[in-house]
This record gives sequence, C-alpha cells and structure tokens, in this order.
Amino acid sequence: MRVFLNSAARLIALGWMPMVAFLGVFFTASPASAQFSAAYELIKAVEEQDYAELRTQMLKCRCPNVRTIDDVPVLVIAARNADKQIVEYLLESGANPNAADRTSKMTPLMEFARRGDVAGLNMLLARNVDLDAGNDSGQTALMIAVRSRQARAVKALLDAGANVDMPDYQGQTALDVARSMRLRDLERLLMDAS
Repeated sequence: MRVFLNSAARLIALGWMPMVAFLGVFFTASPASAQFSAAYELIKAVEEQDYAELRTQMLKCRCPNVRTIDDVPVLVIAARNADKQIVEYLLESGANPNAADRTSKMTPLMEFARRGDVAGLNMLLARNVDLDAGNDSGQTALMIAVRSRQARAVKALLDAGANVDMPDYQGQTALDVARSMRLRDLERLLMDAS
C-alpha cells in the first residue's frame, strides 16, 4: 500500500491526476468484497452466537446459506450450538433447512436429533425438512437419535413420519441399532411405529 501511495504522489506531482483517479478505482473495496466481508462476519457471528451482529451482517449480505471455508452451512453451525434463536432467524431469512455439511453430510435436523432437542426438531419439521436424509454413513436423524439414546427425539421424528425401515450404508435400520445397543424402550417405540 505504501508503494501505491508513493507512486500516486509522484504521478500527482507530474500532473497525472486522471491516472491516480483511475488507479484508485482498483484499490478501493468493491461491493463484492464488501459482501464477502459481511459473509465472513456473519459466519463469525453465528459461531460466537452473537445474535445482534448476525442481524447486522445479514442486512449487508443477505446470505443465509453461506458456508465456512470447510463447507459447513451456518444453519448447521447454529444447530450444533443448539442456538434455536439463530436457527429460527436463519430459516426466516431463507436458509435451506436441508443444508448439509459437505464432508459429514450432517444436517441441522441430525444435529438437533443427536442432542435430543425436540424444540429444535419441531422448528425444522415445520419447514418440511427431509426426514430421511442420510449423513456420510447413511444414518438418518432417527438413527442418530437412537444411537444418542434420545427417546423424546425418536418419538418426535416418528410422529413426523420418519422412515423406520430406512437402512444406513451397512444395511442397519434404526430398529437394528436399538436392538444391537439393547435399548429396549426405543426398540418397542420403533416396533410400534413400523
């Protein structure tokens, strides 16, 4: 930057003001870079659970589906943090409720199922989320809830119509998981639903 300023001063001294103005266009922030910066700040606000900053940055970039450099959607980050206020705001701003981490394929629904957060599940279920989407090993939110021993989440997903017979990539269903883990209450719940 110092080199640019020294060069600009020399050009002005030589009477090249139009050239300095022309070069200045290339060294000022463009709307695209401002949007990129707002998107970065929005990601940071979601990670830090800073609702006020999230709203400020959303007004600048209008990017509810922005992803981190690791390809994780901000909606998944908010669900991992169990931050229902931010999840709701992102959904109302147009975030895709089925957005998935591109590596693990974890969705917000799966994150809430893992935690047993029924309020978070219901927020997503009201948005016609894909109940039977699978993660990188083919596990659905229902299977994740079973593995995490989250009976209330299992019931909420079953009530919403989750497919009990959907197998993961190893061919195991949620019922198979409950049986292998000897989770008798969940096994009965799943058997009643099939």
